Amino acid sequence: PYMLIMEFMSYGTLRSFVQKHKDELIADPELQSQFTIASYHIALAMEHLRSKM
Repeated sequence: PYMLIMEFMSYGTLRSFVQKHKDELIADPELQSQFTIASYHIALAMEHLRSKM
């Protein structure tokens, strides 16, 4: 079985961070773009991990 060990994040989960800062994300197109790119890479990484199971 695989185990995923992740670093502690002082701001909580990605979901809670996005919910807390959604107004900032909505107001800033550059931040939206960066967040979209980061989210895409997270999804690719999760897909890769899933393919190894």
